[in-house]
Amino acid sequence: MNTLEFFISESLASNDHQVRVIIDGKDWLGEDHLGIDPPELFEELAHVSSGKLLIGRCDCGCVGCADLVVQIRTTGETTEWHDPSGKMVSFETSDYLRKVDALTNDHSWEPVGRTVERLVSEKFAATSTDQGHTFQWSSTRIQDGIISLSFSNGKEQQLLSFEWDSQTLESALTNADVFYRENFHSA
Repeated sequence: MNTLEFFISESLASNDHQVRVIIDGKDWLGEDHLGIDPPELFEELAHVSSGKLLIGRCDCGCVGCADLVVQIRTTGETTEWHDPSGKMVSFETSDYLRKVDALTNDHSWEPVGRTVERLVSEKFAATSTDQGHTFQWSSTRIQDGIISLSFSNGKEQQLLSFEWDSQTLESALTNADVFYRENFHSA
C-alpha cells in the first residue's frame, strides 16, 4: 500500500492556495501542475468516492487547462488512484478516509481573508438574488477592503459586494449580516 499526505501552501501564480498531493514522500503533481485550491478540492473529495477526481491544474493556475485527473476506484479495504498515464497507487481505505477527513477539516492554513471567504460563503450558500442568480462564491482577493459575492444563473454572473476592514473576522461577519438583512429575504 502507498502512503498519502496532503500539503497546503500559498500559490502566488494563481492568487490562492494549493493542495499538493504527496505519495510515498514524493510530490505527485510534479513541476507542471499546481494543486487545487483547498475549498475546491474539499468539495470534490466530499462528492467523489469513485469516479474522476481533479487533483492538479495547469501551472498557469486555471482549472480546465492541462488538468491532472485521477480515476478513483474503491473496492472494500482498498482505494486506488489511476492517473492518465496508467500509473496506479493504492491506499488502505480506512487510512485514505482519515487523511481526507483531516484535510477537509483543517483550516489552520487559512489567512484571515480565506477564513472570511469560507464563513461568508456558508452564510450566503442557499441564497439567490431577485433576478434568479444563485450564490457561487465569495472573495476577499479581488479588491482590498471589499468582499465580493458571485451569483450566477448559468449564463451570466452577477457580482455584489460590501466593505470590511481587511483585518478582522468581526468586521467581515458584522458587515455580512447587515448586507444579508438589507438584500435577502429569510426563507
